[in-house]
Amino acid sequence: SNIPGSGYIAGQTYTITATVSQTGINEFGFQITPQNQAGALMGTIINTSPSQTKVLSSKYITHTSGGIAGTSNSRTWSFDWIAPSAGSGDVTFYGAFNFSNNNGTGSGDIIRTNTLTATENTTTNVVEFAQNGFSVSVFPNPIRNEARIALNSMESGFGNYAIYTTQGQLVFMADVMNIPAGSSQIELNEMNALQSGVYRMVVSIGEKQIVKNLVKL
Repeated sequence: SNIPGSGYIAGQTYTITATVSQTGINEFGFQITPQNQAGALMGTIINTSPSQTKVLSSKYITHTSGGIAGTSNSRTWSFDWIAPSAGSGDVTFYGAFNFSNNNGTGSGDIIRTNTLTATENTTTNVVEFAQNGFSVSVFPNPIRNEARIALNSMESGFGNYAIYTTQGQLVFMADVMNIPAGSSQIELNEMNALQSGVYRMVVSIGEKQIVKNLVKL
């Protein structure tokens, strides 16, 4: 996967790739599910190759009939995964893989299993992003009740910030008058009223705009 060694960040999207190979085999199958130790689904599976893979009961991703043929005794599948909310802890991807002899029955097929465990990155408490002389830091992140936006802009001007759900629904917007050049801070007291989850914040000064995910505990 492209989950960094430091662990996944809540609400971020990552790509999971599974590759199998076996001499003399050119038909393969698979099923993968991300779960915690209690067997609960963790995060969201996104099917990025509908002709090759499909999602079952929102909890498993597996091959389609068009996604079993191998090339040079190998087969690869991939899908996206949206990490769960902050505080979810370790997530294990459980995989089962079918090495088929293509005789039309289960006789002679070999099933192998494997796992991939992703830890949660709990050390990140500042979100920083910059664009064309305009930088923003939001801290702490994840957010419990209150947070601050630290702005650093080469130019002064009018601005605003807005908070959206991941589905694009606006939940809060505020205008900020006369943002000075240099450094300044804005209190985010309204985060106390938000439900736990992942949100997108859009911060604008003049024609400049930056978007970043925030996590509310």
